[in-house]
Amino acid sequence: MGIDASDGNSVGGGQSMTRAQEQAAPAPTAAAHHRVFEAGLGLEDVARLREVVTKTLGRRGALPDGERDHKWWVNLANLYASHGSGPVGNILQLMAGTPVMAWCRAQLGDDLAAVLQYCIFRRFDPPRNPVPAQWHYDANIFGLHTPMVNLWIPLVDVGVTAPGLTLVDAARRPAALWERLVETADQAGQFDPETRRRTLFPDADVAAAMAIDPQARFITPQLKPGGVIAFDQQFLHGTQALQPGMGARDSFEFRVMPVDVARRAGLVDRFQVVHVPKAAA
Repeated sequence: MGIDASDGNSVGGGQSMTRAQEQAAPAPTAAAHHRVFEAGLGLEDVARLREVVTKTLGRRGALPDGERDHKWWVNLANLYASHGSGPVGNILQLMAGTPVMAWCRAQLGDDLAAVLQYCIFRRFDPPRNPVPAQWHYDANIFGLHTPMVNLWIPLVDVGVTAPGLTLVDAARRPAALWERLVETADQAGQFDPETRRRTLFPDADVAAAMAIDPQARFITPQLKPGGVIAFDQQFLHGTQALQPGMGARDSFEFRVMPVDVARRAGLVDRFQVVHVPKAAA
């Protein structure tokens, strides 16, 4: 992909592992990364991100009677295709200067990349009867052994007046569902579209697994706009259960990983992967 250097360079192909090499490679011991930031982005940055949602998802027409809202998201790859590199580069620069990106660099290393297809704006609007995203671990996106962090950023108050994000507060929990995830992956810890669908868990499966795992508990942070829930690929999460009277939620998910990991895993051949700019000194 061709984003200007000032906006965030595309990550070149480099050397990726073959499938046989991936299957022979030992699985690394994964550290768990999770933190809640009460104020990760400033209000001006939040306003800039909300403007993107308003100009994209906010312009959808009314749904026919009885229809459910299936298309309540847009990603940075969509934005790049429709508006060019400028808006995407601005968002990358915005994120680069935040305290949460400094935290990500401390966890994953200084040279980070973002996968544009999985940097996602969402407008979850209860009156449109949206179909919630099912419970999942982000490991089913890039693989069990691909270290990454998801920065989940609400752009409105969430947790009470609008649905936030509920997650299990311990990595690889509940154990029964993590085991199902591992068993479903191929030998390299990867997922194809069919196996990924099998790792989207319904409420009943999650409730049953949580009931037999004393180390697992749900948390649903109550956050103001610009708060951040940061978590890696090992944390089960899903949309907070809707309560009567909840309003629309706008949010942004920014997923990052080490550049060398993106190259080795061959992600640069399958997705639009760009460097996250370094924060200005």
